[in-house]
Amino acid sequence: MSSETAREFRAATLKLSAGPDMPVLSARMPPRATAEEFGRTAKSAFDLISKLTGHPCMSGRIKFVVDDLLIGEVTRVDLRTGELVNG
Repeated sequence: MSSETAREFRAATLKLSAGPDMPVLSARMPPRATAEEFGRTAKSAFDLISKLTGHPCMSGRIKFVVDDLLIGEVTRVDLRTGELVNG
């Protein structure tokens, strides 16, 4: 068996659905996701949103949510410093 097939297949899932006020792109990460995997998922989501909206930015036309069954929406990230902020 080659090392490629012996390695565990890991994937994040991106799902576009209708939200109450705008479309929502949800990302579901695999267990024990690394920072590198999270970065790849965020980049793919950003690229998909740009393609769908025709804007090279997060233009506010599609909401991006990362689903996590354990922590939910309890943490925010300060994009200037990269620090986690409660609430």
